[in-house]
Amino acid sequence: MGTRPYDRDVDLHLNFSLTQDELRNPQLSEATFDDVVQIDTEEALAMIPGSSVKVLRGTVGKGASNWGVDVLVAVSMLVNMDGLIDLGERAIRLAKKLTGGGTKRGLLVRDPPTAGVLAVGAYQPRSDLRGGVVVGSWCVTGGNPGIGFDGRDLWVTSVQKRDQSVILIVTSPSGEVLGSVTVPPRF
Repeated sequence: MGTRPYDRDVDLHLNFSLTQDELRNPQLSEATFDDVVQIDTEEALAMIPGSSVKVLRGTVGKGASNWGVDVLVAVSMLVNMDGLIDLGERAIRLAKKLTGGGTKRGLLVRDPPTAGVLAVGAYQPRSDLRGGVVVGSWCVTGGNPGIGFDGRDLWVTSVQKRDQSVILIVTSPSGEVLGSVTVPPRF
């Protein structure tokens, strides 16, 4: 089957909108971004052991985009479905922590590896995915790096099982599973 998308290190880009207070802060610029936007990287490291975490200035939206914050989680492990599911579960917990409480942040997936990891981490029942391989993830509603991504985008992740059937998992921009279908093998 050739090289699979997760047979290497994976960079997860958890892209969040800024809070209203952060957006209104007159100091919000490249030079002071780190002073205005506070993300606890130690907490992220504790939730996803063995990773490295960086907080970067990001964007949210298509065309005329707005400020965002990109929490980059670099992971060197995986290569099997159990590892991907575990990473997905941990990334979902981290995203909920960063969007929960009084922060009022929103998560917007903007890259295929992150969409795939969140999809397998949220999919139920997990046993359906065991022994499978993530073939890829695609934004099916027109978002792309050239124009950006927003809350209208839908992602599809395909998982090929050992029997050659394929599970298609449809997720929202926040990584929530919206539905799935299993396509039987064709012999």
